[in-house]
Amino acid sequence: MLKCTITVRGPTTVAAQVREKLGVAAGTRLVWNVMPDGSVLVRAKTKSILDMAGLRAACQGQAGGCRRDERLALMAALDTAQPC
Repeated sequence: MLKCTITVRGPTTVAAQVREKLGVAAGTRLVWNVMPDGSVLVRAKTKSILDMAGLRAACQGQAGGCRRDERLALMAALDTAQPC
């Protein structure tokens, strides 16, 4: 089990072993989910919602990429994006 300490201002350091295992580096955003039982699930946000939905890959073949309204419609349909 790895441990860390929260500083007075709130930041904490993620252990090198954890960063390596997740394949993350400085600047990677972490998403914290507190579960009903009190456990915490932390995920590294390494892809955008567009990447996860396959929209970015689908739009790369189009001249100029996808239109803004197409991206917004897809994100609204997914309605799972939460800011970090």
